[in-house]
This record gives sequence, structure tokens and C-alpha cells, in this order.
Amino acid sequence: MRELNENDKTTLNEDAAIYSKRDERGAFEKFRTLTGAAKWEFFRDYFLWKLIAIAAGIVVLVLLIIRIVTPQQENICNIAVLDNPFSAAAYDICDAKLNEAFVTDEKLQRVSLDTNYYVSTDGYNARTRLMTYIAATEIDFMILPEAEFLGYLEAGVYADLEPLLSEDMRASLGELLTYKPTYYDADDPSDVPVSGSKTCYAIRITDFLNRLNGYELADDYYITCIVNSKNPDKLEKVISILSE
Repeated sequence: MRELNENDKTTLNEDAAIYSKRDERGAFEKFRTLTGAAKWEFFRDYFLWKLIAIAAGIVVLVLLIIRIVTPQQENICNIAVLDNPFSAAAYDICDAKLNEAFVTDEKLQRVSLDTNYYVSTDGYNARTRLMTYIAATEIDFMILPEAEFLGYLEAGVYADLEPLLSEDMRASLGELLTYKPTYYDADDPSDVPVSGSKTCYAIRITDFLNRLNGYELADDYYITCIVNSKNPDKLEKVISILSE
């Protein structure tokens, strides 16, 4: 059998295109000759899905263009809240005050007080989401119950809070500042613990929350700053808002 050369292939492609155009013309001609139910059935079988596919493609293209040309909101402060201790009213108050304090352009900026981390009921999914966002430097601060605070301590995710707070703020917080033995990486020979050294890893905010909610929580809650936070300078203002 003779093998096809380039000229043969080109001819076949051109012929196929011609036949396709003839088929399209034949379909339109047939469609014009039909009436009633037969016309609708032919339209449905031959044209409808093609038109749907074209319309869907146009919609996707328009949405893509809108996304490209529309300015995206920047999350200028992201607070992850584990096992939400806020009442609905207290949450609304804090969320409004945080946005008022940090947002200068509502179209371009936002503050996230994210309470969708229910580690006590949806442990695996909530923890996976949390650690993913921490690794991606998407979380600045965490509000969490004591058991969770202690559980994440050895993971080395907390920053030292003392350099982030003014002397006056540290003095006003007093015993609410929570010191724990300084974390070190046991797998790194160059990182050795200093005997007796302690670091301020959290601030106990239980009393603040009790006052906001109007009732007492069963657990102690703390606020921490993530070691790779993009906005550690906002911590003092966040504390001020919670303690108002």
C-alpha cells in the first residue's frame, strides 16, 4: 500500500474541511425545511449543545477578563479563631472594630476574623487547613483555647510577643502575658536551649472575651502571633480592641 506523502495529507485535510462546511450548509438547509416538533427536535439534536458550549466559553472568558481587570482585595490582617469563643454579637463588634482600625479602602482591603476552625468537632480538616495557611504565611494571629495553645507550642509556630508590644502595653497586661520555656529545634545541633530561658508566646484574653460575651467561658483562651506573620505590627492594636 502506498504511504501518504505531505501533499496527500494536505489534500485530505482540505477535503475534510470542505465536507464539514457542506455538512453545515446541508444542516441549515434541512432545518429551514422542517416545521413544528420536527424543527425543534432537529435544532435540539444538531445545534443546541453547540450553542450551549459556545455560550459557556463566552461566560468563562468574560469572568476571566473581569477577574484580571478588577482589583483584588488584600487581606491586611488574618486572625484564625479555633473553637470560636465569640457570641454572635461579640463577633460583630470585634469584626467591625478591626475593620475600622485597619481598613482604609474597603474595595481593596479587608480584615479576616476567621472562626471556621472547629478543631474539637472537625479536627483533621480544620488542622490541615490551619497548617496549610500558616505555611503559606496567610495567618497573622491565632485566638485559641489553652489546650490548643499548648499543643501547637512545640511546633514552633509562635513568635516572641515582647518585641511586638510597647513597654506600656506589657505593663498593662501584666500577668496576662504567658511565658513558656523558650522553644528550640531539638533536631538542630546549633540550636541549644538556654537554661531557665522563657519566652512570651501568648496573652490570656479570657477576661476580655467574658466581658464581650456577657458570660464566662469554660476554657481559658489566648492570642498568639504566628512566627512568619506578615503583619506582626498590628498585634498591639488587636489587643487594644479586644480589651476595650
